[in-house]
Amino acid sequence: MKNYRDKKKFNSRRREEPVSSGTCLTVHLRDGETAESLAVRFKRMYKRTGLQDEVRNAYLGYHKTKSEKKREKHVRAVKRLKRDQR
Repeated sequence: MKNYRDKKKFNSRRREEPVSSGTCLTVHLRDGETAESLAVRFKRMYKRTGLQDEVRNAYLGYHKTKSEKKREKHVRAVKRLKRDQR
């Protein structure tokens, strides 16, 4: 078990900063890394850089998730109740 903890500490210290230039994100394959772990790392960096939000807003600006619709509906209901109480 000690080796696992040491390895975990080593990996947590070795943070790789996302390399992005504009809207291009670059992730290099490490030695012995599988395609799956590369994809997971890319996805993590894609979210961390804020590129995901940028793409979502640019190309799917009209699209809202179910939770966003629910939140807006709640806000409208609260405003309506406040307005009706006056």
